[in-house]
Amino acid sequence: LQVVDTKPTSITVKWQGLDQNQAAHVVGYVLEYKSENEDDDWQEYNGITKHRSRQNEYKVQVRGLEEATEYFFRLKVIGKNDKRGAPGPEVKAVTNCGRELLKRFLQPFMRSFLALMSLSQIFMRL
Repeated sequence: LQVVDTKPTSITVKWQGLDQNQAAHVVGYVLEYKSENEDDDWQEYNGITKHRSRQNEYKVQVRGLEEATEYFFRLKVIGKNDKRGAPGPEVKAVTNCGRELLKRFLQPFMRSFLALMSLSQIFMRL
């Protein structure tokens, strides 16, 4: 499992599925994620991704995430009769800081900066 892209409200991961000779009883894969908050439980994202015998590389964009937040991801292999394997190793990534978050933090700073610039121009004229 590997992180390939991060955006303010989404993270894209990819993985290589099992080889055909190892996947005789594999139905698919479940991608799970959780935020950095210790109280959060692991959540499945979008149910089971069906195993493909050809084109065995998978890519999923997990949407609806919070900006500037660390997330953890892991995979489970799903067998016949919904038998679930143990989760694989976790990977982590942080969503980017989006415009709304930047606006919230930068607007007060920009107002102060512009006020100081105006004052400095007044003093320069004196």
